[in-house]
Amino acid sequence: MIRINLIGTEKKDIREAVPETAVEAREKKKLQLGPLIFIVLAVAIVVIYMMQKKELNQEEELLAQAQAQKNQLQDVLSKLDQLEQQKNILDRKISLIQELQSQQIVAVTIMDVLSKTLPEWVWLTEVSYRNQSIQIKGKGLSNTLIADYMTNLKNDPNIAEISLINTNQRTVRNDQYVEFAMSARYKSPEIPAAIPEKPQTGGQQ
Repeated sequence: MIRINLIGTEKKDIREAVPETAVEAREKKKLQLGPLIFIVLAVAIVVIYMMQKKELNQEEELLAQAQAQKNQLQDVLSKLDQLEQQKNILDRKISLIQELQSQQIVAVTIMDVLSKTLPEWVWLTEVSYRNQSIQIKGKGLSNTLIADYMTNLKNDPNIAEISLINTNQRTVRNDQYVEFAMSARYKSPEIPAAIPEKPQTGGQQ
């Protein structure tokens, strides 16, 4: 006689047919969401990295442009400095030329005064001029003639502060003469003041 255990089979079928509990479903869902969250985080990190790298590249480009502009400005400033130095050199040259020209005019005026006031038998051997100071050396046949020369210079409006420094009696081959040295100061000619115009009076008839 054959016996079949129907009770055990029913219990097994019933146990297999029992649905999953809510806890098991949540655990299963978590296991399914874990890789998805990891993938999302990885993608987000990559996106953030790419954005930051793009911003960094833009900053580097801006920095390179700023550096290039700085180098250009540095070249311009260097050229401006060179031009300023050249301008200063030219200004000094022009000032020196103007000073020399003014001194030439003064020298011509001084030599004209010194020569036209010379008495006969008095001649000059050396004349120097600096800072309105005149140094005169010469020879004359007598002290009287030298004194006359000083008087003539004093009468000139452009010569002032005439002073005799020394005189020495010399004899060469029975010829006697007097060496002298004197100093003076050159006065620049005064420019006459402009005469103011008289206001017109009277009305029209």
